[in-house]
Amino acid sequence: MSALYIKFLKDDHGTVWRAMKASPASVILMFYCFVAQWFVGGLTGFHSYLIGSNQTTYENFRYRADNRRNIFDNGCFSNFADVFCTRPILQRKISVHSCKKRRLGLQP
Repeated sequence: MSALYIKFLKDDHGTVWRAMKASPASVILMFYCFVAQWFVGGLTGFHSYLIGSNQTTYENFRYRADNRRNIFDNGCFSNFADVFCTRPILQRKISVHSCKKRRLGLQP
């Protein structure tokens, strides 16, 4: 929206520099959004790499110098499928609350 506002101001003031002088808040907001997007995009790319190679951040930094092969790497597609297409955890077969009641003598 700030870039669009600068464009409208450019139509009124003639040049981009004059439009940016007229609205410094728009320039600051565009810079802030660019920096925030840069960091979020970098983190997204790094974590996508970690998912694709089936690693944790700790494993990535520790084993990079050792040149070890990751034994859990099943290929990029399979690793993404393992993370995003897994079945939900099944419900417990033993009810913890019934064991507590039995231990307290509340249930015969």
